[in-house]
Amino acid sequence: MESRIKIKCNRKEMAEIFEFSEIFSIRYYEEIKHGLFNVVVRHKELPEYLIGTYTIKQLNQLLKNKS
Repeated sequence: MESRIKIKCNRKEMAEIFEFSEIFSIRYYEEIKHGLFNVVVRHKELPEYLIGTYTIKQLNQLLKNKS
């Protein structure tokens, strides 16, 4: 499942997602302003698509709790 959301993080944290995330993967991202990215994130099937703005920590917790 893919959701279009915004993520608040710095560029270093965004780079670490590509190497270390086991819960979700970023399919596309674009920095819209310093510290805020539009992203298409691929994750496990959920009843609804994710919407809104998240930090990386919030996104990890949300997807862990939904399993």
